[in-house]
Amino acid sequence: MLPKFSIAIALVILVASTASAQFDLNGPNAKQFVQGQEGHVVDPIDHDVDVTVPGTFVLKVESGVNSYAPITTLMSTLQPTAGVVPTPWGGALDIGTFDPVTTLANVTILGDGINFQGNNAFLNQFWLTDGGNTALSIAPKFEFSLTIGQSVFALGQTLITRTFQSIVVDPTNPPFNLDNTEVIDANFRFGQEANLQTGEDGFVTMDFLPGSTFS
Repeated sequence: MLPKFSIAIALVILVASTASAQFDLNGPNAKQFVQGQEGHVVDPIDHDVDVTVPGTFVLKVESGVNSYAPITTLMSTLQPTAGVVPTPWGGALDIGTFDPVTTLANVTILGDGINFQGNNAFLNQFWLTDGGNTALSIAPKFEFSLTIGQSVFALGQTLITRTFQSIVVDPTNPPFNLDNTEVIDANFRFGQEANLQTGEDGFVTMDFLPGSTFS
């Protein structure tokens, strides 16, 4: 039976705990990427990852040794904060804000394959990783991608930020059988992009942003 996850109920167990001073990090069976990059690798302090607009936004979650693992992905318009709500299965949610009534506030459920909550009932059924490929050492993964046009910006606007963090079903982490990914602060910026294939069934995005130079 899949574990049931409720932000308002399950997290209340640890609301009185001391908040962590550091962001939760990706674990072996719960990894999140934006544009093929891990936040703590690109930016160890703030977990910022640039997303060039116009272009394609890609959110990927890997589940390590667990195939077809359901996922819940949270999104917020606020900057991430370490240890917003400690979770009873270890680590913490570093997204949104703490609320004494609902426990976690200022978040949207982007997709929920664990408890089928939120406003995206149609998408929830697809919010789980695939079977991966053990022979090729390819971990089970889930990918959500969107083509984003320049019209997403208001007049004169050149930056939009959205924060993402996922919870992944992990039977190797009892008794809750859940694990958190790290939080990623996606910075949507006007510019151009090039996608570089990594040779491991993936890619990394190289951004060409205004005012940036490299050699």
